[in-house]
This record gives sequence, C-alpha cells and structure tokens, in this order.
Amino acid sequence: SFMKVFTGAGSITDANIFINYKIFPKVASTFLNEENTTTLNDLASFANWTEFDLKIKPDALVLTGFTYSNDSTTYLNTFASQQPHKIDLVSILPRRTAVLMYTGLSDFNRYFKDMQTYLSVKGYKTSNTAKIKQLDAQYGVSIQDKLTKWIDNEFALFITESNSSSISNNAFAVFRAKDIEQAKKSLLELNKAITKKEKTRIKEEIYRDNAINFINLRGVYSLFFGPSFDMIDKMFYTTFGNYVVFGNQASSIRSLVDDYATGKLLIKDAAYQNLNSNISSTANCYLYVNLARSLPMLKGFFSEKLNEAVEKNMSLYSKFDAFALQVSNQGSLMYN
Repeated sequence: SFMKVFTGAGSITDANIFINYKIFPKVASTFLNEENTTTLNDLASFANWTEFDLKIKPDALVLTGFTYSNDSTTYLNTFASQQPHKIDLVSILPRRTAVLMYTGLSDFNRYFKDMQTYLSVKGYKTSNTAKIKQLDAQYGVSIQDKLTKWIDNEFALFITESNSSSISNNAFAVFRAKDIEQAKKSLLELNKAITKKEKTRIKEEIYRDNAINFINLRGVYSLFFGPSFDMIDKMFYTTFGNYVVFGNQASSIRSLVDDYATGKLLIKDAAYQNLNSNISSTANCYLYVNLARSLPMLKGFFSEKLNEAVEKNMSLYSKFDAFALQVSNQGSLMYN
C-alpha cells in the first residue's frame, strides 16, 4: 500500500508528506482533550496510505498527491465505482458556513449499496437494520424508500459558525433531489404515516415563502449513511431549489432561510471565491473548513496544551482563510 503512493510521489517539491491511516489517528488524538480522544478512530478505516507533494506559494500551502484504498474495510472504497461530481451544492450554503463535508457521485444507488457493505464491515449494519425494520413495522411504511429513493448525486453535512463547541443548533444535512416535487411528496407521505400512527397533526410553518416541516423521527439518516450523520438527530426541513435541508431546530432552519433570501451565501464570500479559484470544480469528497469561523468550535475538542498554542499564535492563524481537501476517484488511486 505504501509503495503504491510512494511511486507516485513528486521529486520536485518542497516536501513529501505520507499518512498511514492505521497509525495517524493514534498520533493525532494526542492533540485532543480526554473526552474526544476517540473522535478520530474512524480515520483508521478511511484509506490505507496518502502521499502529498507540498508546494509553498506566497499566499497558500498547496498539497497534491494520491491515496490508495484497496478493500471494503476502507471508506474511500465506496467511491471505487464513482466519477467525481460537479460541486453545485455549495451554491445554497450560507456565508457563515464553518465546516462542509461534501459527497459527489455519478451513481447514487451503487454508492448506497457500497456504503451498506462498509457499514456492515464496521459492525453497524446489524443494529441499523433491526432499527429500520422496527420503524417500518411501527409506521407501515418503508423508511428507506421515503428518505433515500429521491436523492440525486450530491449530499453534504455542514456546520455554521458557533461561539461554542456545541454544534447541535448549527449542524445541517443537505441532499440534492432528482425531482424536488417527488422528494416533497415522499417526505409528506412519511410524515402522514407517522402522524396517523401517533394521532397528531402535521405541523407546517411558512416562513419567508419557505415551508418548514417536521418529521417526528430521531437519528434516522445515520442508519443509512453512518455515524457522521449522528449530528443530525431531529428532522426539521425545508427546500432551496432542488435541495432538501434538514436541521435540529426550526429556528436553525429559519436562519438558513434568512441567509438564502438575503443572498448571504458562501459563493459570494470573497475569501471563498479566492479559495475556489485554486481548487477543482468536481470531487467525490470535499472537506472545507473556514478557520476563523470554526476555531471556537474546534477548541472545544483540543487538548489544553494545543489550545494554549492556538491562543499564543492566534495572529498567525487568523491570516489563513480556510483549509480545503478534495478527493477524486482516478481508478486504482484517488487523487488529492
């Protein structure tokens, strides 16, 4: 696995950086506080090895290279049959986005099957399947069909700026729909099945011409897409164009509607536009972190020693706009 990325390493570069995912989480966890030392454990199964060629530019640190991922026990293997997708989803995100974790696909159905295989290898599948069957029987409807059949080839988790390490009110999931009217219909049918069983009424709020709805289920998307979706526990949702956005609070959804209606969007932010000019318009995985907007949240995970270093060097960190990582399938290797 190491030789696969080593042979692709550049010789004309400021540095070559190699990451061994089986070991890296143990090393990186020493920079986290005791409560979060296991946060990075899933990185051990992200891939096998990554190599980066580092080039230092006057206004950026640029890293390019390859990742090798060769079996069903690694997360990146779920993209083995996928082509990179154009990152259109970012067009609806608010300017105050602190963290974005994007997935772009060429075949959602194939990805979904491969994801279930990965979750099975990780030990989640059995308990997830039991919970899904229980919900299906309880409400007389296929939860999977109503929540996933309409999903197109883009989805993401994103977190908006927060002054604390708590992200519940600032976390969202967004899915592109093949047909937004069909998506609305499927979600409404699920809502009706639940309210009928529980003998309650569907609660819909119209806010600035956007319908905000609530489905009384908790933690269901993590059953289909893995533990990273645990941050979306409740199901308040609205739509923007062809996208359905879920959040944990109605007030959080309203704040997104405000940003969208007033044009306070990430793609209009000068710093993001500058970053965007240096990265690819397509990807399978795309991680974006706005450092200034995410530091208050990230410091809640850092060790005391690291936080002291961050505070001491804040004037330096404030000069960096953002960090971005893109991973795109190129056959036997992933391009970073």
